[in-house]
Amino acid sequence: MAMIENIRKRRGLLIFFIGIGMLGFLVPYDAVMSLFGKTPGSETIGEINGKVINQGSFQKDLLAVQQSNLYRGDDDISSAAWTDLVNETLYAEDLDAAGYLLGDEEYEDVILGISPSTFVKQAYYGGVVNDETRAKAQELFETQPVFIARARKSLIIKRYKLEKLESLLRKGMYANSIDAERDYLLKNDKASVSFVSVKYSDLSDSTVTVSDSEVKSFFNRNKNNAQYQQRPFREVRYLEYDVFASPQDSSLLMSELAEFKTKFISSKDDSLYVIDHSDDRIYRKETYAAGTTAGVTDSLLNKGNVGDVVGPYEDGGVYKLAKIIEKKPIVSRVNARHIFLKSGFQRVEKDSVLTLADSIKTLLEGGSSFSSLAAKWSADESNSDKGGSLGWLSPEDEIDPDEKVRNQLRSILINAEKGAIKISEVPGGVSISEATTFEYDGKNSILAVISREIKASDSTQDELYSDVSSFALQYTSGEELMATAEEQGLSVIEKKINKTSRTVSGLTGSEPIVRWVNSRDVDLDDVSKIFDVDGKFVVATVSKIQDEKTPEFSTVEDDMREDALKEAKFTFVKSAMAEGNLDEVKDAVDGSTKKTANLTFSSNNLNGLGNNEPEAVGLAFGSPADAITRVVKGDQGVVVIQVIDKTLAPEKASYSDDQALLQTSFGNLYNRIKSSLTTQLVKDERNR
Repeated sequence: MAMIENIRKRRGLLIFFIGIGMLGFLVPYDAVMSLFGKTPGSETIGEINGKVINQGSFQKDLLAVQQSNLYRGDDDISSAAWTDLVNETLYAEDLDAAGYLLGDEEYEDVILGISPSTFVKQAYYGGVVNDETRAKAQELFETQPVFIARARKSLIIKRYKLEKLESLLRKGMYANSIDAERDYLLKNDKASVSFVSVKYSDLSDSTVTVSDSEVKSFFNRNKNNAQYQQRPFREVRYLEYDVFASPQDSSLLMSELAEFKTKFISSKDDSLYVIDHSDDRIYRKETYAAGTTAGVTDSLLNKGNVGDVVGPYEDGGVYKLAKIIEKKPIVSRVNARHIFLKSGFQRVEKDSVLTLADSIKTLLEGGSSFSSLAAKWSADESNSDKGGSLGWLSPEDEIDPDEKVRNQLRSILINAEKGAIKISEVPGGVSISEATTFEYDGKNSILAVISREIKASDSTQDELYSDVSSFALQYTSGEELMATAEEQGLSVIEKKINKTSRTVSGLTGSEPIVRWVNSRDVDLDDVSKIFDVDGKFVVATVSKIQDEKTPEFSTVEDDMREDALKEAKFTFVKSAMAEGNLDEVKDAVDGSTKKTANLTFSSNNLNGLGNNEPEAVGLAFGSPADAITRVVKGDQGVVVIQVIDKTLAPEKASYSDDQALLQTSFGNLYNRIKSSLTTQLVKDERNR
């Protein structure tokens, strides 16, 4: 009644909106937009390599992807179309220069040949090319409607041209033997150095002071630096209402599952029955571990016979009906062996070692001796001369915190297949392992499970939605809404959303909220409609809007003061370090002399100073023995270095191994360059 009364009070506004609605019905959209001085489709939605992209031009790409019938959700279609547009625009000149053409015969080979294109393989073969997936793909391409066939062909050709160009670019980033030798030397030439350093944090702020005018001067000199720029963002405050099932909802769901029980027992095809009656329409086998559920259910699932159906029962917010389809022996222990390959912490190093592991696995699967390869390659000194033997591993073994690799391999190998070669990333490197012998104790039940989520019915959701609406629609001011919510003890959540954000952090499926927050039509303090996301009802308001701009002094004053103080400390320490040998420099700053042995050019680490000192390390390698470098302003402090000696890496007869590792790094480098290009040259404002 209260809502009806509000409408009555605003009848003039209501008549206005009805009139606008009739105008929209009678007058074409283009004409209506023109009334407001806007050309339809002219709204800017982004920029790619300096080219402004408007809504109208993007709609053509969107329609082409939509007609391909390959993507399901609106966000998937939009993302796919945007990715294609970005790639076409960034690589347009290169694609034109390459002059790629794709005739009908080559197109047939791309979609149904021996080796389909990467995109086709993933999109239409599910990533696996065999007789079965090829037959399905062929049927799909032969029976598709004409307009879909045309759209798919356009999309596939577009993606294939890009694949060929990227392949050419990757191959152009070739590591030759000279590159490999240079990389080997950078990593293995060593220098021992002494240095005197003073950390900024070790100098009292009272030692050096900066006045307000000096901070302001520092600001004026540095305000345009990228690190100080204020990035555009909006802050959103929102309320979450969890949608819970009522007792009546749970009771009805339990009764429905109970009705399936008799037919599940007599079912001849358990997989189809599970798919037909489970929420997710997926058939999977589950291994039941004793004690997972309580009381009678646990006993029935653990000790029941093949063919028994147990339930319905609750398990983690899901009602289940489970059929025992197999009894599988429980592994009490496994005898195993492995080859351990050491690697550093960088992803590039791990990737290189994984490539070597793949090669070793191929040799083992081809019949090579595990013992011989363990002796040659394994870095596990405890067993490399014993064929890589790990001995017996059991789930009951006492965990030794120092045996991190063994602890991880235990769980992997207990569940492995006998004789299967497995590659696993483990602490400090990569393990190539094999389970050779198993011993068993009892049996686990393997279950086919019908799962139904315990969720609110439509009527329960409607009731909650009505309650939320009655509360939220009382307010046109977001500030008032959130203040009232806090007074009532409701939790108000606040998050920052950037222009590039796709979702609200911690809120699955929140793309519609982000689109609303970033919309040009949404202003500060506006209240949103009620969103249905992630099993919750959400109502939001925009609490802050910041545009991209050079910062005002007041917003970065603290950062500027800290950096101005760091600069002043550097000037102060530099004047004391300016002359003399290392001992005199040490005495001048009341510091201590430190040493770093086995320093490599590829390292940025100076012991006791920090891990981000590339300039200091570069100066050290560029200086002769006994020479003292100039004073370096480092990331963490001020440093002067003296080289004690240098040890050149021994020459190698062949650098083929180093070349292979470097080539892998070059492949990763291409990905990083591409990512950097996209970050620097693409502004995606579709959500606005």
